[in-house]
Amino acid sequence: MFLARRDPAFFEKHVKPALASKRQPEFLDHYLLGHDLRPWLRPFAWNRLNAAEKTLLARALPEARERILDDLRHRWEREAPPPEAEALLFAQTISNNPSMTAEHAQNTDKVRRGLYTGEGFFNLGKYDEAKREFENVLRVDPFNKAARRWLERIAAAKSDYYRAAYDQTRAELLSQVDSAWKLNGPGDGTTIVLSLRST
Repeated sequence: MFLARRDPAFFEKHVKPALASKRQPEFLDHYLLGHDLRPWLRPFAWNRLNAAEKTLLARALPEARERILDDLRHRWEREAPPPEAEALLFAQTISNNPSMTAEHAQNTDKVRRGLYTGEGFFNLGKYDEAKREFENVLRVDPFNKAARRWLERIAAAKSDYYRAAYDQTRAELLSQVDSAWKLNGPGDGTTIVLSLRST
């Protein structure tokens, strides 16, 4: 996002081709590449977006802006912490929390590295390795929502891949069956002969 706005020439020459070649492009990739973003309004795709991505979607699709903003507003009203809890969280963030033990800090670092590593594997299409990293994160932090969401995305990506592989295999087999049928018309009759050839 920063390069696309700060240095459009560099983005067009170096970054954009890299984004276009990704095996599993994410929402932000489609946004930066100028693709049609209306498919992201469908329920399954919509539920995979975070608040920032939904805001970008509202910017890109003026006709859906009010609907998206209403959704974000309702979500904030449902999930926002009460003022006293928000103040406490802010104070804990900016202060040196005395309850933060060395072990807890080490575990936090493990979780952060695991999430980064898992995301890297996911972007490379290495779903099994990514799944293993996020499962390791959950062993350290069983309530980590980010790891859970990544595992959900991996399951969805693998399901899409298996469905595409099934469709491809089915189409190839049907093509082989079609090519195996030969229509012969000797004399006064028509005979359909099935020729089975090993490929």
